[in-house]
Amino acid sequence: MLMQSHWLLGLSLFYLGEIEASRAQFEQAITIHDAEHIGSLVSFYGAVLSRGHLARTLLYLGFADQSQQMMDEAIARTRGMRHPVGLADALALTAHLLAFNHQAHPTHETAAAIAKHSDEHGLPYYAAIASMMSGWALAMQNREDEGITLIREGLAGYLATGTRHQYAYYLAHLAEALVHPPRFVLPAA
Repeated sequence: MLMQSHWLLGLSLFYLGEIEASRAQFEQAITIHDAEHIGSLVSFYGAVLSRGHLARTLLYLGFADQSQQMMDEAIARTRGMRHPVGLADALALTAHLLAFNHQAHPTHETAAAIAKHSDEHGLPYYAAIASMMSGWALAMQNREDEGITLIREGLAGYLATGTRHQYAYYLAHLAEALVHPPRFVLPAA
């Protein structure tokens, strides 16, 4: 229970913009998980979620290499678990990290893996994320019309799941796709 509490507090602090404080909470959740060798489904919080969210936190704090290492650990930990949501969530966080670094092609590949996994396990929330992230990646690769369509379809699917969690994040991807490449050129002054 303590491990999940640290994860939840870390997530709450992250969304409040307290990035450094959230880092400490995710690290504490991982420390508890690893020290106690938790092996139940509760392990998901320490083994995967805390590592994935810590990876995003580290990236935002400027530690790209540590972020990638932590994300790799999160994905590796999902391989030993029989928890379809764990892998889907780790892949979704990976796509977010790749998009943050404007790595369109790897984002598209990761989105394809999310889509395949979501289809296999009936995970509509993650299928919508796959569509939005794939759409963003296509738009960044100069396939704007196709990408924008996928993002819009993903947004509709996302809302159909009943969530608005990170909705603004995905709207920002749509906005970026709509102006890529820059369609408006200001006259020289």
